[in-house]
Amino acid sequence: MLEFVALLLSLAKPPYLTIPALPPLAKTASFQPVGRAVDNWRMQAALDLELGAETSLRWLAGASPANLPRCIRLNNYWCIKKAGWSGELASDPDGHAAFASAKDGAVAAVALLRRYYLEYGRKSARAIVAHWAPAQCELSAATVGSQSQPAITSLAPLAKYGIGNTLRARWLAARRRGGTLMAKKGGGRLTVKRSVVPDRLASTTMAARSTTVGLGNPEPPLQLEPPLKAERLRVASAFLPDLSRAPVAPSSPSPNPATPPVASCTKDATRLANYAAHVIEGIARTPDEDLNLFDAGGNPLSSLARVLANMAVVEIGPFRADPKLIEAAIETVRSASAERDAVRN
Repeated sequence: MLEFVALLLSLAKPPYLTIPALPPLAKTASFQPVGRAVDNWRMQAALDLELGAETSLRWLAGASPANLPRCIRLNNYWCIKKAGWSGELASDPDGHAAFASAKDGAVAAVALLRRYYLEYGRKSARAIVAHWAPAQCELSAATVGSQSQPAITSLAPLAKYGIGNTLRARWLAARRRGGTLMAKKGGGRLTVKRSVVPDRLASTTMAARSTTVGLGNPEPPLQLEPPLKAERLRVASAFLPDLSRAPVAPSSPSPNPATPPVASCTKDATRLANYAAHVIEGIARTPDEDLNLFDAGGNPLSSLARVLANMAVVEIGPFRADPKLIEAAIETVRSASAERDAVRN
């Protein structure tokens, strides 16, 4: 593409073609946080995307589409997340890496696919896509049940670590039946102590018995021991209901609390299925087949370039990565792998 643009510029003379003013070439690429872009992305796109000459000139002059995929501005045509890659400058708020050049982004994509395939055993399109572009949905509430048993709603939104790890549950778990508290004394021996938390239910019941006709003399109130670790127990007792007070009817009926919405993964499942279907175009029949990206020695196979091209179309569509960029990235990873093997041997 660069050779074609250079030839066009050399042959063009007014009034046949008006050449816009082009930005100066930056010596060192830098990430612009405000624009969420690398400052040389226009030149990189003209070099490494399959763009026509007119489109390249417009982009170089600053007239790029408003809905341009953001990963193009990051020189990251495969939308890879930051991980300390070679050539990585920074990242956008969503964690996508910004690269100094489009080739750095392509090399990172090849290296990541190699890691997926060889180290993690993710050999099919479905397995790769599930980790490359994972589902973003998270179930906030799930219901399970049958016709004979009512559905039970998960309380994960209310207790993130489960009901068993709430303060109320931990306080109750430290006590035993009958309102006793297990206290440890010296020498590792355990003795049973009476709970220092007032038994409001028992006190209320006995008070009611003392005022009932025909029950005889009222029973003496329960005498409690002096509080142990009063500060901690006062905090815990704040979570106990006060049964000595009669409930006060609200002045107006309060609306029912909103039911936590149940997030659906249907859209994410469809998106991943479509992604995998694009990845296997011209390579495999189903998303679960081995894509044969690398051989046993880690050397790239012919299908790798096609997979990278298909994935770029999904990530930055409708634009496409130049095949020369993909081949150069594959050769870089191949050479680096061969050098590492030579050092080990």
